[in-house]
Amino acid sequence: MPRKALFVYTICLLSLIPIIKADPNFLFMDCPNTTNAYAPNSTYQTNLDTLFSVLSSNSTVPSGFYNFTAGGSPPNLAYGLFLCRGDVTPAVCEDCVSYATVDVVEKCPRSKLATIWYDECMLSFQLAAMQNKEGEFCFIAVMSVLEIIFGKKNRNFYQSNGAADLLSYAWTLWREGTPLDLMDPTLERSHSRNEVTRCIHIALLCVQDDPNSRPSMATVVLMLNSHSASLSLPQQPGFLGRSKTGSNVVEELRSD
Repeated sequence: MPRKALFVYTICLLSLIPIIKADPNFLFMDCPNTTNAYAPNSTYQTNLDTLFSVLSSNSTVPSGFYNFTAGGSPPNLAYGLFLCRGDVTPAVCEDCVSYATVDVVEKCPRSKLATIWYDECMLSFQLAAMQNKEGEFCFIAVMSVLEIIFGKKNRNFYQSNGAADLLSYAWTLWREGTPLDLMDPTLERSHSRNEVTRCIHIALLCVQDDPNSRPSMATVVLMLNSHSASLSLPQQPGFLGRSKTGSNVVEELRSD
């Protein structure tokens, strides 16, 4: 067979081989008990299906973050968001979010609130009428933003101590006036230092001890998208005292 014909034949055969996409790497899931479950075919399930559809449709946004509320009015509003890792492509983000909208329902059936994390993205949803959940969403988003800035995957980050340790480190650096020491050096060429400082600032505001001092998710989105939004000065997060704070944590993370 002539070489050119063999080449064309080989390409044709390769085109018949299906492209196999790897599933996102599951890390952790927060799925409360099902005593607060929604009924099948309920208004909330309809709104949740709409929410997942909208999130999946917007999973290629350049920021890698999107939030949405589905439903016309309380008490069945479904609120949710996704956040993709900063170094993944829009295509990987889209695959991860689409996978998550199915996986989260299978792993946590009929729950009115749940959060699921993968290496590539995280997805969270809740019944929007429930009180005090916005602060948790803000904390979750913090959670992931700080990890992206730090540039290292902490396998214990989604446990309470892992999150507190990284936030303790961010607070120590903030208090010392060196918050940019948290930044992965590889980000210096692709991200503004002011943008990174602003993200750390917002993260600390999201975990203030006083719930009234924490910004809502709508305010967080405004803060991230507009520099015209003013940011108040953060105080030390109250929950840090329940983790292994202090010089040991700072030195461990610095040596990392």
